[in-house]
This record gives sequence, structure tokens and C-alpha cells, in this order.
Amino acid sequence: MARTKYQKPSVKKINGKEVAPGLGYEKIVAGIYRQFAEAAEVTENERIIGISGSSRQIDIALREKIDGTTVLVIIECKDYSRPVDIERVDALIGKIQDVEAKRGIIVSDSGFTAGARRRAEADGRVEVASVIDTQNDSLRSRLHISTSVTFYEITSQHFSLSGRYSVASMSARIGDIEAQFHQWYKENVMKLTAGDHSHIMPFVINNGLPGNVVCSFHLAVRHHINEGIYKTGTGILDHNDGPLIGDNELLETHLDFNSIRTHWREASEEEADACQRCYSVMSMPGVKVGFRMLARTKPTLNIFE
Repeated sequence: MARTKYQKPSVKKINGKEVAPGLGYEKIVAGIYRQFAEAAEVTENERIIGISGSSRQIDIALREKIDGTTVLVIIECKDYSRPVDIERVDALIGKIQDVEAKRGIIVSDSGFTAGARRRAEADGRVEVASVIDTQNDSLRSRLHISTSVTFYEITSQHFSLSGRYSVASMSARIGDIEAQFHQWYKENVMKLTAGDHSHIMPFVINNGLPGNVVCSFHLAVRHHINEGIYKTGTGILDHNDGPLIGDNELLETHLDFNSIRTHWREASEEEADACQRCYSVMSMPGVKVGFRMLARTKPTLNIFE
């Protein structure tokens, strides 16, 4: 989790209207959880009588029926200037036990200390999270994703014959030959290094007589990386091992390959492999054969302060 200088607004805004800072943050968090927990009933600023007999204030309560039983999840919102510490996690664990909640969530706009994250993970009932809404400048949490795109490009290719073929017969079937080679290329390009290669394909052309087509080609491999992509959209990030939950804008990656070649830094294979999002683009003369995601790890949360 990185921290970046940012002039934080003194008030929270909801739909452009100013509200009290603490209350505003709770309403922002409640709105985002309503968006992504559609099956749950979400209430704010609720009081629940615990098994201790005490009335416990709950910032946000989520209730959902699972197999006919109502499951309670409680959320504490911490709009602090510093990371939330282990004492707050301990306090939530006590509240979970008292109100008999299934689990609890602490949502912070300033991150968490390492001790708080470890304590939550060890207990197993506590999630430490941050909400993201890049349209709301009251929130300081932003997702940072390092991204790499590797271009595998055949810059030249040549097909030659072996066996009882004629040039005319190969020309008549060149579309089938190219299609077979394209399929092999898609399946095997990740195993190849940059340079000259050849691939022998069994192929039947003349009157069922078998032979081989030799595909000779030159492969160029270039890695481009961007260490500083800030994602837009709305979502919830678990600081431990939980998934990133978000809208399509936050979760999807839209890549402009021409812009990548021009503006992203060319890098080594090791640098590309270390990125949080890794993609490959496979092409040959006149054809973009394929595009795929190779690796996907959790983004980094940057806190602007």
C-alpha cells in the first residue's frame, strides 16, 4: 500500500452535496455496499442489543437470507487520517461476538497497519477493506495497477513443400495451410523465443498422398510496461486475501495497442512478468491471431494524503 501527497477535501460529498465528514463516509460506504450486495438488506446507524445486554451502535448492518437463515454482517467505517490499528480490529471482534454477527468488516479510507491486517486474518471473521469511487473526490483510495503487454509478431513467413506435392496443389490449399499454422502458432508461441524458427506440419494435398509443409518464420518479441495505471470506477478492495469486487469499469482493462507501442516503456521479460496484469498479443502478417491475459494479481491500493 503506497501513500501519495494529496490535498484531502475537508468535507465529504454525496451527489455533490456536502455532509458531515463521519456521517458522509458512512453513507458513501453504505451506498457502495448496496451496489455490490444486491441481495442484502443494508441499514445505517443501527443499534443492536448484544448478548451482554448492552446496546451496540453499528455503522452499517448487512442482512441476507442464506438457506432460510438470516446472516448478519456488521461494518465499521473509519474515516481516519492515519491507518487503522490493531486495537480497532480487536474492538470489532468483541462487537461481532456480542451481537452474534457472522463476520465484520472495517472499511478505512486511510489503510491499515500491518498488525491490524494480521490480526484480522488470524481471527478469520474480520475483513479489512477500502472502498473506491473515482468519481468522488472525497475518497483518497485509488487502485494502482502495473501492466505489461508482450507482442509476439511474425514479421516474415514462408511455406515450402516436401513429399509428392506440386506447387500448384499447395497454392490451391494455402488457406487451409495457413489456418493450420495459425492454430499451432496460438498454442505454442509462448514457448518460443525471438528469432528464426521452422515448423513441419503433416498435410494431405494430392489424391490423399501424405507429405509435409515446412513453415519457416521470424518471430519478434517485445515487452512493454506501464507502472502507473490508475483504474477508474467503483469497488471494494479486501486488504488481505479476499477478491477485488467492482463494476466493469474497475475490473476490465481497455488497451490501445498502437498507443502501447508508442507510449509504454519497452522492458525486459523479467520486468514484464513482475507486473500485476500481464497480457499477450499474437500476430502475423495481416492477421491478429489472438489476445489473452497471462497473469492477474491484486492491484496496489494507493492512499492519497
